[in-house]
Amino acid sequence: MVGILTAKQMLKEGLDVIGISQKRRRRLSKRRLCSKFKAHFGRHPLHVARVWRDLLTTTIPEARVDDDAANIIGFLASLNFVTVYAEEEIRDDFLGDLMHLNKMRALSWFFVGKIAALKALKIVWPANHEWTTTFIASVDGTHRQINEPRDPLVRKNRKWYSHKDEHAGMNFEVVMSLFESKILHAKIGTPASTNDITEIKAELLAKIPAGKRLIADKVYATKDLEQTCSTWNQFDTEEMQEFKRRAKARHESINDRIKKYGAIKRVFRHGPAKAQLCFDAVLVMVQYAIEDKGPCGEPLFDV
Repeated sequence: MVGILTAKQMLKEGLDVIGISQKRRRRLSKRRLCSKFKAHFGRHPLHVARVWRDLLTTTIPEARVDDDAANIIGFLASLNFVTVYAEEEIRDDFLGDLMHLNKMRALSWFFVGKIAALKALKIVWPANHEWTTTFIASVDGTHRQINEPRDPLVRKNRKWYSHKDEHAGMNFEVVMSLFESKILHAKIGTPASTNDITEIKAELLAKIPAGKRLIADKVYATKDLEQTCSTWNQFDTEEMQEFKRRAKARHESINDRIKKYGAIKRVFRHGPAKAQLCFDAVLVMVQYAIEDKGPCGEPLFDV
């Protein structure tokens, strides 16, 4: 059993797993060591330590990790899994001296599920009375590649085909607050052939209070959404056009951070059902980083 760890202690645990010797640690700067930690586990040791703390202390049953299940190596193995998304033989070479492959596989999915469940804590849609501006958030949808799901009737199922990637894929949709570094809503799972307008109507549209608007790309420019999604408009002032450009660039930066994770960037090979777990776990890890306003934080720029 391992209790709550400081950032320094989490760094040590991670470097032990990576296998960096004490001699080499003395030679490398702290910044360099943290960079190596992040390359293997996705985020700065401080943010990873905060995730670990919340797993041990949360009141969310699906996310809570009891003392007898607090396996720090299994936790780090799960972070390495979503960050690098290497094949099992490679992961076995990386962690094989610390645990058996079967145990590593089981613990990785266990902790991915626990981290994903922290979405209920970190990815929260505000109550209607909390909105104080007309423009409240930005929305964007994109694709992630997957191995094409098997179909008992057809050899090739075109509903999964992504014209963006020319590969089987799934949609994911993310909504970002315009004035805070917060992910407000995210979903994944529909086949890539589902267009963005259908996606937004399925769930997000009902959440937007009357009179409030989202900043969106031109793909959302349709009569059905004109009272909800503000896209490019020739009648916008220069100030409004600049505001929209910055909002969309800001949103692209969050997409880039999400796509840096191997479980999102690489072709996902574990099927659509597990894609949501990995996606949610990645979102949670990114949220911990962007909400931190301290020296280790990665907040988004202001619009």
